[in-house]
Amino acid sequence: MIDGSQTQTAGEVTSAPALNGEGSAASLTVHVVYAALSVKRVDLDSLLTAFAQKQAGAGVQIYTNGYDGLVIIADTSANDSGAAKSFRVKADAYGGDKIDTAALAKKLVGKRYSDAMDIAGSEPNVQKAEIAIQPPWAGSLPSRTSKIKITIKVNGIGK
Repeated sequence: MIDGSQTQTAGEVTSAPALNGEGSAASLTVHVVYAALSVKRVDLDSLLTAFAQKQAGAGVQIYTNGYDGLVIIADTSANDSGAAKSFRVKADAYGGDKIDTAALAKKLVGKRYSDAMDIAGSEPNVQKAEIAIQPPWAGSLPSRTSKIKITIKVNGIGK
């Protein structure tokens, strides 16, 4: 649900007995319509990635689209419940040079831990590489690329 999109509209009001009428019991009925806007996470996530990619250009890899720090602000200037709703969206996306993870995995196949760290750390625009080997006592990376999983994280997110 999008904060600030909630509305309520009071409708028909009826009383029993009728106004200025007499009775031993009374009731008042008010019909209220509540509405709120929402968006599916997967749709918003895809939209943010598309906007970031369009703004950054085709030669840039989007590493995070800013969904985790997303802020949606409803424009409350239009009070008419029938009016179109406007929102401002703030998201900090991060991108950079594309890193060919498949080619990197091929370079790392069967390498000793220290050699793999050197190879991964020497990739263009990589400031820091971390490698986790399972089981921990193994001294080298797997001999099959399908067993090597590469995850790219961007420093500075959330600052």
